[in-house]
Amino acid sequence: MRRRRERIRSPKPSWWRVLPAAACFLLLVACGCGNKDDGLTGKQRESGDRLSQIAKRTDGDWNKLTADERTFLVKDLSYGSEQSARMLLLAAAGKIGGRPGGPPRR
Repeated sequence: MRRRRERIRSPKPSWWRVLPAAACFLLLVACGCGNKDDGLTGKQRESGDRLSQIAKRTDGDWNKLTADERTFLVKDLSYGSEQSARMLLLAAAGKIGGRPGGPPRR
């Protein structure tokens, strides 16, 4: 009877099998799986947060705004246009605007 030739394996360390997985993990971390920058400055985030708070409190009703809030909306956010400020308030309150890929709300 002949003995089958046993395959001679080269002696590779056990960490050799883990190396490709570790390399993929490090590549994903390096590519930016962390926080993504949305491109807004701190002042822009503050303005957006304030607009959201105003819209939630007033439910988009222009008559419920204080004088300071109207000034903020007209001068700071819509560059002097009251009509744009009203539309911005309504949009922030969810009263106007359609959903992406769908028909406009009525």
